[in-house]
Amino acid sequence: MKQQQTKNIISVTVLICLLLTVNCLLLTNSAFAEIKEVAVKSSYDVVGQKLGNYTLIDQDGNKFNTKDFAGKPVVLSLVYLGCGHACSTITLQLNNALNVAGKDLGTKFRAVTVSFDPEHDTPKKLKDFGKNFTDDFRQWRFATSDKKTIENLSKNLGFYYEKLATGYDHINMVTIIDTQGRIYKQVYGLDFKPEDILNPVYQAMKLIKAPQSTQLSVMDKLKLFCYKYDESSGQYKLNYGLIVTLSIGSILQAATIIWIIIYVWGKGKKSKGIRQEFIEVFKPKEPPSIL
Repeated sequence: MKQQQTKNIISVTVLICLLLTVNCLLLTNSAFAEIKEVAVKSSYDVVGQKLGNYTLIDQDGNKFNTKDFAGKPVVLSLVYLGCGHACSTITLQLNNALNVAGKDLGTKFRAVTVSFDPEHDTPKKLKDFGKNFTDDFRQWRFATSDKKTIENLSKNLGFYYEKLATGYDHINMVTIIDTQGRIYKQVYGLDFKPEDILNPVYQAMKLIKAPQSTQLSVMDKLKLFCYKYDESSGQYKLNYGLIVTLSIGSILQAATIIWIIIYVWGKGKKSKGIRQEFIEVFKPKEPPSIL
């Protein structure tokens, strides 16, 4: 009996230690996901707000103002040229959408890609980058500005980015601005389809009321939260630490719950048997029949 109790205590202790270890790892890795969650919420909160007036400098060194956007919807993306993978992928996907739009780009709406790394991304570098996607910079401009302007623009758009030692961590997002200069919709992720961009553009063009911000699906959150900027390679990679930790944590927690249920149920059955034996031994016995 004592030997079994000792085994049970050891089993519980081991499980608790494993759970505590996993929870510590979860706290470390989930800090990354928590930052992303706050970033997404910030981007939700600005939908419907007016875009301020900011002076930008395009790929040819010409200045223009965001107030000039009024009258036509604008597809606005923020990138930086030193990005190892995400920014090029977003721009490529955006290019696919704009190709589908055809002549509507320019006549019905505009596109602007802005660098949030003005320290390194000069107009000339932006033009070289832009040539990979377009040969008509009148309809799709690549722009930069001074640091303060970029910070204010990013905040206005609800665009999160953070300077790291060898690059930036940032949210993967494209913003649709409506004909009245209001933030109409945010499009998240790296693998959006042309219709994900063009549908809200055409809705904004027809003055259809902006859709209410909805929570991201589980899959969308995985795409956003399970990718992490790797400073050593300068690329975005799957955050395997977070994925493995979440998986192990879920398995261990489920195993602990099952073990507790089995243990309590088994102990309850055993206690019930002991109580029944006790009742049988000590219950008053009926006097023998004298008949």
